[in-house]
Amino acid sequence: MTKVARADRRSVAWATVNADIQMARKPPWKKANPLKKAGKKSKKLSPALKAAAKRSAKKAGRRYPSLVENMRAASKKKIGRKNKTRKR
Repeated sequence: MTKVARADRRSVAWATVNADIQMARKPPWKKANPLKKAGKKSKKLSPALKAAAKRSAKKAGRRYPSLVENMRAASKKKIGRKNKTRKR
């Protein structure tokens, strides 16, 4: 199967899964990075968010997280170290 056929199949699957979304909307892997367009740097995922994305991928039967899982992890509240101050 060629890369083009694979990409088309992915697009069809995306449109089928998200039937309630308008068909004119592109899947995220075909969109340009909005931060790059704005001239800003992309933010890196924290180790905890990376672990959450990996868990999600493993649960879905994949070896590594997809773009969608990384986006979902990035949109979650920040996980990790909290600022702990002691009251004296």
